[in-house]
Amino acid sequence: MSTLSEMGKSQKASAVLPAPVLTPLPREVLIQPPKGFARLDFADLVRHRGILWRRSSHRVRVQYDDMFLGLFWAVARPLIMLAVLWGFRGLAASSLGVSIPYPLYVYSGLVVWFYFTESTQAIAKSLQKDAGLIQKIYFPRLISPLSSLLAETYNLGLAFVPLSILMLIFGVPPCWYVLLLPLLLLQIMVFSLGLGLLFSSLILWGKDWERILKFLLYVGFWLSPVFYSPTMIPSKLAILYFSNPMGGSLLAMRAVLFSGFEFPWWSWLYSSVLSIVLLFAGLMLFQRTEASIADRL
Repeated sequence: MSTLSEMGKSQKASAVLPAPVLTPLPREVLIQPPKGFARLDFADLVRHRGILWRRSSHRVRVQYDDMFLGLFWAVARPLIMLAVLWGFRGLAASSLGVSIPYPLYVYSGLVVWFYFTESTQAIAKSLQKDAGLIQKIYFPRLISPLSSLLAETYNLGLAFVPLSILMLIFGVPPCWYVLLLPLLLLQIMVFSLGLGLLFSSLILWGKDWERILKFLLYVGFWLSPVFYSPTMIPSKLAILYFSNPMGGSLLAMRAVLFSGFEFPWWSWLYSSVLSIVLLFAGLMLFQRTEASIADRL
């Protein structure tokens, strides 16, 4: 009797047990690049800011790991070129016709130019360097070129240390225009990012574009006021000469760094407008290429 009663109780208990809850399967999310004109998802970039910081730090470490004179190489090239150009200038007894000493003029130009060229080439190659990561996980693809740009900005900060020492040696203090220095750096960063994004997309379609970029940067070095003054350019070629946007950027950078150097407002305004236009063009082409990045790497 006790056994039967216990069986009846167990049957009643099992009858009141709740029905099992069925967990719905996770919804599949299809990630697609934006269409149409370049539209940036800033919220997505903010959510993945940790990846941006880690990629930037990684690129800096890769440059200086296993180098005994690691940080020295950030300033070695402009210093060596300054010594060479200064020596040849002494042999030629040439005059730039500027109000600041020749070493300050040349070194400031070399530092800014090398930052621009290194940033542009690093951005153009950033997708290829991150090919393994891009094919494995999702993150905003714009993080690759942005991390390259930030890593080169770190090198620019190191290169400014010898420039500050040279300013103390020659007794050339900065003027109040130095407050515009972040704005000048931002303009050069925008120009470099726009040009780099254009070629990062084009290089995926053909390796010839990488050589074209190197050739353009090489020619631009000689067509920009890096180690000579625009006053040395014939007046007939002045308009063609200043069609180069880095001309206004280099002269504006010297104006914010050194007192007594006139600020080229119109030239820099032209450089700024062209930089913004180039950035939008680069973003538009970059986003059009996003759909096939993993297949082309």
